[in-house]
This record gives sequence, structure tokens and C-alpha cells, in this order.
Amino acid sequence: MESLGMLLTYVAGFLVWVGVYKWILVPVGRFLSGNTDAMRRGLDAADRLTQRRRPR
Repeated sequence: MESLGMLLTYVAGFLVWVGVYKWILVPVGRFLSGNTDAMRRGLDAADRLTQRRRPR
């Protein structure tokens, strides 16, 4: 019975990871691969913000 409980916890953890991959990483990957221009614009804005924070 102990091994059955361990197996169930492993299955539950695996399902949680599958859900995380499906609902977070897949849309993020699609967004990044589909909108490289938006990503570049975001990186440029981040560079401007970091340069503004530390003036040289």
C-alpha cells in the first residue's frame, strides 16, 4: 500500500508538471516565436530602463 501511495503522488506531480507546461510554457513559447519584433521592442525598452536607472 505504501508503494501505491508513492505512485499516486508521482502521478499527481507529473500531471501538475504537464499542466504547468501546457498552460504557461506553450503559450509563452508561441508568443515569443510569433512576436520576435515585440520581443525586440521589449528588450529595447528594458535596455532604456536599465540605462536610465544607472547613468554613466
